[in-house]
Amino acid sequence: SGEGARAWADYANDLILAGRCAEAVGLMQRMIADSIDYLGQRKQFGTAIGRFQSLRHRAADMQLAAMKAAALTEEAILAVDRDRSDRAQAVSAACIEVGDAVRIVGESAVQIHGAMGLTEELSLGGHFKRALAIAAAFGPRASHFERLAGAAA
Repeated sequence: SGEGARAWADYANDLILAGRCAEAVGLMQRMIADSIDYLGQRKQFGTAIGRFQSLRHRAADMQLAAMKAAALTEEAILAVDRDRSDRAQAVSAACIEVGDAVRIVGESAVQIHGAMGLTEELSLGGHFKRALAIAAAFGPRASHFERLAGAAA
């Protein structure tokens, strides 16, 4: 009870958030892999659409967003595992970055696949919906920004 119970509850919450971040990173990596495969398979104007520079740039943006999210997620997991003093800030930073990356990667993957990306025929739509649900479960972005600001004060 009291302060000890609050500390354990905060730790458990950070553990859950870090785990959700890791799941979302895995989903984003899968969406990127599926999109890269599709870029090589789909042909338009007699050539694979992966040869179009604009789609290559989009795939690179997806990779960058996912890599940043993965790096901050790894840092959050280490902070939780070692119960570091900066645990709350590391977890909140990961939640913010993962939430942003989910939108970038998911929306880009759906656009690369066309409207087909949200059909039941492809797993992409399910991955994107699950990633969006995870991002929503992080809670309000403002609360994560408050946790980050609290560390700077």
